Amino acid sequence: MSERPWLKKYDPDVPHDFAMPEVPLSFFLKQSAYHFPDRPALILGDCSITYRDLETAVDRLAMALRGNGLKEGEPVVLALPNIPQFILAYYAILKAGGVVTALNPHHRQSEMIAQVNQLSQRWLIGEFESYGMLKAVRAATSLEHVVVTQLEDARKLAGNKKPMDLPIPLQDGDYYLLELLGQGWDEPLPVISAECPAIYQFSGGTTGTPKAAIGLHRNLVANTLQFRSWLSGMHEGQEVVCAAIPLFHVYGMVIAMSLGIALGATLVLIPNGRNTQEVLDAIQKHKATLFPGVPSMYQAINQHPDVQAGHYDLRSIKACISGSAPLPQPVKEQFEQFTGGKLLEGYGLSEAPTATHCNPMYGENRSGSIGLPLPGVECRIVDPETGEKEVSQGMPGEMIIHGPQVMHSYLNDPIET
Repeated sequence: MSERPWLKKYDPDVPHDFAMPEVPLSFFLKQSAYHFPDRPALILGDCSITYRDLETAVDRLAMALRGNGLKEGEPVVLALPNIPQFILAYYAILKAGGVVTALNPHHRQSEMIAQVNQLSQRWLIGEFESYGMLKAVRAATSLEHVVVTQLEDARKLAGNKKPMDLPIPLQDGDYYLLELLGQGWDEPLPVISAECPAIYQFSGGTTGTPKAAIGLHRNLVANTLQFRSWLSGMHEGQEVVCAAIPLFHVYGMVIAMSLGIALGATLVLIPNGRNTQEVLDAIQKHKATLFPGVPSMYQAINQHPDVQAGHYDLRSIKACISGSAPLPQPVKEQFEQFTGGKLLEGYGLSEAPTATHCNPMYGENRSGSIGLPLPGVECRIVDPETGEKEVSQGMPGEMIIHGPQVMHSYLNDPIET
């Protein structure tokens, strides 16, 4: 496009474009572990894991997966809540050359069977508490290996040297995650290019029936860097992310996890984002500076009696990105009054992989607007009848988006952006 009028509304420090590095997504973890090795990367309750320990565990698990037969380009189901093991497994799968297929751990058995069968997957990493159901999924699908973990395993990842407790024997081919970490493999890890698939993200897409969109490493790297530049008030090695939005959803995956790790931030993990009391306690205790969420989360905080009574100090918050649903103006205004931070409405879709537009952090925020195209994004509004002719200002139409973060296709089904 020759004209991009929205650039005039960008915050002064936000670049109009950015150079795309040819790196895999795990590059951000490597960089943060190098620059901030002793900084807490992950916090869950009283458990804290440094960037050094996280990267070491990621490499060990990646080598164990390779040693036990995970093939390059092979998809792996990851069905965990917001616990350290999700992030450990996510980056280990990528470094082993696998492709993450993140599913809601609370899926019904039939839903999980349907999505596993779509991709003919052999590996699944899930919760020990669900092992009975996961065995049934394995029996009905292509699965050959189920890896399970439980909440208390996070403490052992954090350096607790107590003997490993295996609650029950698993069937052949299945593993405890800590068991894999203790195997001591020294497998060479593959070189991952920016053009390799990183995720298969299930989305309703154009049909309403969930199907897997392909996200390359370069797509996720691009969206991470777009928000890194958009939130110009964030500083590397100084931020704290309240990660209450589900990480198995690509929104949480990019804005909470990947952006947080790229910033060298501390991620405070909240397994159940609907627990407003836990979210409030985490924000106050750890002085969270970035809190991505959905409008219902911010409304729940606004309506909490202890917030209204002034019993919580939430003024550490600098910015919040709101997505997944329209953000009512009264919710935005009241939340900003309580916190002093910026609540920015954005817009995206799983195929982008999470966002293409956002209101600026310091500039004009228009009520009811999805904001401006992110750096590197081009868009136009066209006549929905033809899909080609641009409509005049103020007229309804459909938006066509192009950008480095837009996924290339669904599996076996070309994508239109």
